[in-house]
Amino acid sequence: MRYCSSANNDTIFDKALTLTLIFEGGYVNHINDPGGETNKGITKAVYDAYRINKNLPIQSVKYITENEIKEIYFENYWLKASCDKIPGTLAILHFDTSVNCGIKQASRFLQKSIGCITDGFIGPKTIETLKNIKDTKGLTDIINKYIEERLKFYKIISEKNSKLNVFLNGWNNRISLLRKYLQAF
Repeated sequence: MRYCSSANNDTIFDKALTLTLIFEGGYVNHINDPGGETNKGITKAVYDAYRINKNLPIQSVKYITENEIKEIYFENYWLKASCDKIPGTLAILHFDTSVNCGIKQASRFLQKSIGCITDGFIGPKTIETLKNIKDTKGLTDIINKYIEERLKFYKIISEKNSKLNVFLNGWNNRISLLRKYLQAF
């Protein structure tokens, strides 16, 4: 496992994961959720792939351990979404969005918010643009744009698929709590 932190020295990843897990909750298998059976935000399909990759027997996602949760989120979301290359508060937002909306969609939100080509892949040009953020105000403006993109996305997918309307209030509440957290960070 590549993830490592100590109880006395939480990383930005630890903070992001703690926040995201508040939103993701426990075990669910909601009929309208395209992710299907999920625990702590990790779908059965992701968990099965993880267990197969580790040469472990398949088991219900109900039995996922805390260490497995951390490792899956670190490897499959934090690193794959390039959160380790993004400034602190923006990395927290990008991680949560990657978990909730998918890495490619989250990457589009980020790229649109910083004025890059929105191809959904965080590459050298996106990283270079992020390095050029000069001040807190610039970062705050990017975060606000990113959040607005995410809110628009929720509205669009709810309009396209009425089964998702059941999640809209929860998504909006998630954004409200994220804003408060990021402003206080």
